[in-house]
Amino acid sequence: MTTGDDQHAIRLVEVGYDLGSSTPEWIQSIADSAGPLLDEGLGTWAVTFSFEGGRPLLGDAACAGACVGEVDFFRHAHDAAVPHDILCNGAVRTLSGACGRRRTIAIARRGGVTQKMGCIDSIALGVTDPAGFGIAVGAPLARFAELSRARHDRLARVAAHLHTALRARRRREESDEAVLAPNGRVLHAEAEARSSKAREALRLAARAIDRAKRHTGSADALEAWRAMVAGRWTLVERFEADGRRFLVARPNSPRPKAYVGLSSAETTCALYASMGHSGKLIAYELGIGESTVSAHIHSALRKLGLRSRAQLASALHLGS
Repeated sequence: MTTGDDQHAIRLVEVGYDLGSSTPEWIQSIADSAGPLLDEGLGTWAVTFSFEGGRPLLGDAACAGACVGEVDFFRHAHDAAVPHDILCNGAVRTLSGACGRRRTIAIARRGGVTQKMGCIDSIALGVTDPAGFGIAVGAPLARFAELSRARHDRLARVAAHLHTALRARRRREESDEAVLAPNGRVLHAEAEARSSKAREALRLAARAIDRAKRHTGSADALEAWRAMVAGRWTLVERFEADGRRFLVARPNSPRPKAYVGLSSAETTCALYASMGHSGKLIAYELGIGESTVSAHIHSALRKLGLRSRAQLASALHLGS
């Protein structure tokens, strides 16, 4: 991705952490802001979803740019059981990469989208929370697309932030546990944020966010801005009436369905791994070390009597 792509990625993440707007307004702003990053002339879309009985149910949806009818395309894909492939098997996928070119063309023709829009393929950033809800953002494409590793990784980081932001929106009743200045100075801390280890983690995270916002053209700006802090907090911007800016730390840990014998951290890491997320991406999503992620996954495998990550997908049934 280019420097411009880095800037657009940071901008989309910033829009994602707007917790004050209504959900329809938020989804529309996500679709609008995704344009510079994803739009190749046919527009962009965004949709929330939840799982019941293993099937995704679509929620609020929005289109932007020339993307008239793309939500219909997504719904036709939904009827063909494609979203489960896209949303649960990796954070970033193309429709053709998920189900093959021939099936992708058949889906587009059945929806009438090819004739109306010239759409052949679609790219989606989709992340499902271990609790069974999620968000997807994407764009219809007039060509079959292949993702470079650099673009895939950057878009996966954006997806991690959007789904973390969605979880924070669903928990807006949570009390802040820390208040920080943009430079990372901890102004107030309570509960688990009071320890010296927690305060240091929050301080470093706040400084990384500040650097990312001030140096949006830097290739590592978004890489340093992790989606969570120590697997517990999401840092959200807050402005006072006098215009002063702060960052507040809100408890926002994933809350997966309990599996007998597994800790919450083991379950979370195992579920993300079962969706095809790499250890590096899981570490980014949770704001913990990659070695910690690996330890949780190996512990879960041992307790479940499994030998590989590939077996996790069948052992852990998301949304069922």
